[in-house]
Amino acid sequence: MQSADLIIIGGGLIGLATAYYASQTQQRIFLLEKEADIAQHQSKQNWSMLELGARFAPASHAAYHLRYGIRLLRDFCAREKLAIVDRSLLYVAADDSDLPSLHEIQRRAIANGISAEWLASVRTIEPHSNGIAGLLLPHCGIFDPNAVARRLALRFEMNGGRILTNQRVVGLQERDEGVIVQTKTETWITQRVINCAGLYADRLAEKMGATFTETIVPFRGEQFTLKPYASQLCHNIILPVADLVLPFNGIGLTRTQDGTVFVGTNAVMAGGREQHRKGQISFRTSAENLLSPAVRKLTRRHFQTALWEQRRSFSRELFALTLQRLVPAISKHDLQRAPAGTQGFAVRDDGTFVNDFVLAETPRSFHVLSVANGGATAALSIGRMIADPNRQ
Repeated sequence: MQSADLIIIGGGLIGLATAYYASQTQQRIFLLEKEADIAQHQSKQNWSMLELGARFAPASHAAYHLRYGIRLLRDFCAREKLAIVDRSLLYVAADDSDLPSLHEIQRRAIANGISAEWLASVRTIEPHSNGIAGLLLPHCGIFDPNAVARRLALRFEMNGGRILTNQRVVGLQERDEGVIVQTKTETWITQRVINCAGLYADRLAEKMGATFTETIVPFRGEQFTLKPYASQLCHNIILPVADLVLPFNGIGLTRTQDGTVFVGTNAVMAGGREQHRKGQISFRTSAENLLSPAVRKLTRRHFQTALWEQRRSFSRELFALTLQRLVPAISKHDLQRAPAGTQGFAVRDDGTFVNDFVLAETPRSFHVLSVANGGATAALSIGRMIADPNRQ
C-alpha cells in the first residue's frame, strides 16, 4: 500500500488546476486518471469559448467562479504564452418572443459585472445575422483547453506531483487514519481526496458517503463545423436567446482560433456516460435513468423540448433550420459533422435543472459533481478554492 498526502481523481482541467495549486503548498500529491492520457474528454476539444456567465444568477457558485476564473485563466495564459483570441459574444433575439429573455440576460450580465450593450441592429457586429435585437458582450474570447491542460500538468510535475494514467478508481473508503483509494492495480492511503472525475464524480462521491440530493444526468450534444467556404457567415460568437430554465446555451456559432466556425450543440439525454456514437447504450446508465424519479419528472416537464432535440439529432436539415434563426444564409449543405460530446447536468428531485455548479464534501474529501456550462473557464478558480489550505 502506497501513502500520499493528497490524491486527486480525474485529469481534466479542474483536476489539473487543483493539482497545480495544491502542489505549491503540499507534498506527496498523486493525480489518478483512468484514461491512457490526461484531458481526454471535455478538455480534449481544440477550442473553447470563455464562458462569461451572463446566463447565471448573480449569487450562484457558477457566476462567482466564472468571474474569477476568467481573470486567473487570462493571467495563466499570459505567463505561459498561451493564446487567447479576443472575440465578441452576441446574443441574438430572432423575434419578439426572445426579447424578455434577452432583457433578463442583460440584467444578469450587469449584476455579474459583465459589460453588456443592447443593440437595435445586430448587423453592425454580424453582417449576416438577421435578428431584431442583440446583446453584445465584447470581452469574450477563445482559448485552447488542451494546451492549458498540458501546461498545468507540466507545472504540477515540476512542483513534485505525479500523474498516473490508466488508474480507474474502483474503491474509496474513509477511515479514521485516512482514505483508502483502490484502483485495479494499486492501493493508496491518503489524508485527503479530491474528486474531479467528471461524469463519474457522483458515483465516487456516493462511495465516500458525500451528501447531495441532485441526480447527475448525462446529455449528448451533436456538433458541426461550417465548411470553409461558409465560414465568413460568422465573425465572432453568435448565441441564441435559449430558455433560461434550461442549463444549455442552445445551438450557436463560434469562430475558433484558426478561423473554423464551430456549430452546436443540441442536448439529448445520453444512453451512456461516454456515448461517443449515436445509439450507443450503457445498460447501467439507462437503468439509472429509468428508475430515477427525478429523471422521470424531468422528462414529463420538458417532453416537447426533448422530442424536438431527438428529432433534430437525426436531421441535418432541422439543425440548419435552427441556425437560420440566427444566420438565414446557412443551409444543411454548409454543415460538416464534428465529434459529439457528453456532459453531466444536475437535476433536482422535482425534475428541474440546477443552473449552477454542484459541489459536495466530507471531512476528508471534496467532490466536483457538475459544472454545467463553463467548467473549463472556471477551472482555475475552482481548483484554487479546493486547494486552499486555509479552507481544509
